[in-house]
Amino acid sequence: MKNIRLLLIIGLALLGRPAFVSAQDAFFSPEKSFHFKPLRQSSCFIQEGEVRLNLYGEDKAHSGKFRIPTELMYRYIYTDTVSVIGKLDPLVMARIEDFSYVSEICLKAQADCRANYKTWKASTFGTLCLTIVNPVAGLALAIPTTMTPPRIENLGMSDVDMLQEDIYFYTYRREAKKLKSKRAWAAYGIGLGVHLGIVFGIIAAVQ
Repeated sequence: MKNIRLLLIIGLALLGRPAFVSAQDAFFSPEKSFHFKPLRQSSCFIQEGEVRLNLYGEDKAHSGKFRIPTELMYRYIYTDTVSVIGKLDPLVMARIEDFSYVSEICLKAQADCRANYKTWKASTFGTLCLTIVNPVAGLALAIPTTMTPPRIENLGMSDVDMLQEDIYFYTYRREAKKLKSKRAWAAYGIGLGVHLGIVFGIIAAVQ
């Protein structure tokens, strides 16, 4: 009787353990990758021609919000054959392994970009210096800098083979553009503050 109770307790404990999805490593080696463990809040849906992927993992490295054009996600979008309202809605990454794989690709692209993309420093330094001298000229430089994505040769991708993965490349370049824009506007704000400080200092000195 005691053995039966013990087996029941062990069985209930195993059933109560949270199940995590293991990622599929297709393009990169295990030593370079991290495994994504999605929480219940993670979701994906189609909106305005994009797949919105919201990932909430165990830390910042496993979390992020991504927008991927539907044409890049054609392998993971299906048409539902059952509908209760007479409308066939597309299913996005209905299989757990698809969701896990795309999540892993996006998170790796985000992490690689933050670690390897460094060429934003030149444009940021130029915006800072020019804004200190002339805020209008600095703004004229900052606007096109933030609007144009980085060129491929400036992305600093450590693994050229990953260019074959469209989702990885798109996510990497989008993250690089985001970093470039963020740094450029921060440089413009600092430069403008320094410029105004110099101007007000000169006015105070003259008076």
